Formats: sequence, structure tokens, C-alpha cells
Amino acid sequence: MNNEEIKEIIQQLLNVMEISGEIEVAPEETIKVTRFHIKTDKAHLLIGNQGAHLTALSHIVRKIVERKLGRNEQEQGGFIVDVDDYQSKKIAEIKEKTGLLAERAQYFKIDVEMDPMPAYERMIVHAILSGTESIKTESTGEGKNRRVVVRYVGE
Repeated sequence: MNNEEIKEIIQQLLNVMEISGEIEVAPEETIKVTRFHIKTDKAHLLIGNQGAHLTALSHIVRKIVERKLGRNEQEQGGFIVDVDDYQSKKIAEIKEKTGLLAERAQYFKIDVEMDPMPAYERMIVHAILSGTESIKTESTGEGKNRRVVVRYVGE
């Protein structure tokens, strides 16, 4: 499925919700995915409390895309749905925190356990540290207690 088709799905959902907005498509360099950025004056409705509505909207778009692709096909490359840079700011916060924890793990040569976080945020942490040679990441725990451990693996 190409970017224009995904953009059209998002636009149709916005139309059903009677929310007008412009959708820009651009790469999200930090986690190497395509970003569908919705600019609207009703951002608060799409983002919700602590991003809950945006998480739900993203989930719906992802499920529609999966259904159109079929169960046996795998999409090359992922995407995120963003509203008024909410996700971009969140990614920047996670990147900063992840960088500090990776430095701590390398300096003290220890494993550092992060606070529990949703799957999406764990995926961002894994992506950010994937190119760091002396660091390995893994998710541990169950359900809402699932977290990332930043492991020092040496030079």
C-alpha cells in the first residue's frame, strides 16, 4: 500500500469525524518510518488525554491498512500518524532520555532498566539504539509493566 492510499484512509476517517485538516507525508528520520502529519484546529479532539485518542486513531488506521494488504503480506517499512507534532515531540523526549540512559550504561558498564512504557515507545527506544555497538536493548516484563532494558555488551 502506498503513502497516498494511507493518506486517503486517514482523510476518510477525518471526514467521518467531521474534522477538517491537512495531511502532510514526510519521513520520520529518528525511527525511519513514514509520518502522516495531520494539521488541524481540532488537535485536542484527535490527541486526547495523554495521546489516548491519537493511539486509537493510529490503531484503526493500522488495522485498515493490514486488512487491505491481506494477512499474508508484510508491509515494507512502517508509518506513524501524528497530530500537530505530538508524536514528534514525544519521539524527541524519548530520544533524549534514551541517549542519557545509554551513556550511563556505557560509562558505568551496567544494565539500565527503563520505566514501563507502551509498545510504540519501546519500539522507538529499540530503533534509536539499534546502531550502537556497545549497547543491546531488550523488552522484559508483562502487560503494563513491560519495559526496555538497556544492556552494556562491551566494545
